[in-house]
Amino acid sequence: MASVDLVDSTVMVKESTDSRKSEFCVGLRKSIGDLKEVLLGREVSAVGVHCIGGGGKTTLALALSNDPQIKDYFKNNVIFINVSQSLNLKEILEIMWEKIIKKKRTEFQNVEDGYVQLQQHLLKESKPTLVILDDVWSNRADALSLFCFWAFGQTSIPSTMDSSLVKEVQEKCGGLPLALKVIGSSLHGQPHVAWEREKNNISKGETIFDYHKEGLLRCFQPSIDSLDDIVKECFLDLGLFPGNRKICVDALLDTWVNVRKLEWQDSFAILSMLARRNLLNLTSDRRNTKTLNYRNASKLYFSQHDVIQDLSLYLGSQDNVLHRKRLLMSSKDNGFPEKWKSFGDIAFDAQIVSIHTGPMDETQWHEMNFPK
Repeated sequence: MASVDLVDSTVMVKESTDSRKSEFCVGLRKSIGDLKEVLLGREVSAVGVHCIGGGGKTTLALALSNDPQIKDYFKNNVIFINVSQSLNLKEILEIMWEKIIKKKRTEFQNVEDGYVQLQQHLLKESKPTLVILDDVWSNRADALSLFCFWAFGQTSIPSTMDSSLVKEVQEKCGGLPLALKVIGSSLHGQPHVAWEREKNNISKGETIFDYHKEGLLRCFQPSIDSLDDIVKECFLDLGLFPGNRKICVDALLDTWVNVRKLEWQDSFAILSMLARRNLLNLTSDRRNTKTLNYRNASKLYFSQHDVIQDLSLYLGSQDNVLHRKRLLMSSKDNGFPEKWKSFGDIAFDAQIVSIHTGPMDETQWHEMNFPK
């Protein structure tokens, strides 16, 4: 596998008025040239592009996918797939099938079945195809290396540390770079007892956000504060949907149209903005993602990392429960929340109520009053 490093590259991205060119890159010419040299001049099957977060990997990949020389060499068979951390390998193979083979099919039985089916069709077609996978972690070692960098100042577990304990704590971060940074930094230079305390918090079922709230808020707050009021409201609505799971975008857009009183097109624009800021992940089963818009949103799915969902839930629950715009009855609740019962006939201000508890019979429910 060939490799291209972007450490020395400088990136500028701006919106273009030409709809055919969504991004304009400055400072990546050398890296693009290096990539093209590898792809066009050598017999390689895979090329890895790596650098620190925010270093321009996605921008480079998008620029490469639109490069005329690349398009000509691969006969326009250039596929760009954004790989979310929440997708498993079988789901990625199914997306690749849709985009490369250009045929809809049922789910693969398993990962091996996906490999075999995809390989057979590619060999049968016998045409050059470039598949660009964005936001890929090659394996768990990548996440562990980043975690160790912040925890120990090196990319591996020191011989003086309990490796199983370190890995247990790191895996709770779920691959989210900010979580790896916050938790790793919080344990830097800490004694063994601090690591045990972290593990115990995990064992008790507490979320990362529960006991690293301040550090995570410091990381995310600038992104949240920069949002317009209506966009922030839409972001907070995301916390009402099940986390780390693909959900049809239609359900979210319907909420914004009916509750936030937004036009469908404006709702889709906000969705795209939140995705660009990495506050949600978007995936699609369509072959040509560049043509996606509000008219075919039913082909789009969104998901959130658990930590980001916890952030939206926390920020949306700062008001008194009576005056919150959103109410969530989570799967952690064993029946109807006792605190809600204590308000009697007083009306709640909530515009959206989300119930994740599963089936409840009439004896478990409680009468609640909401705005009409």
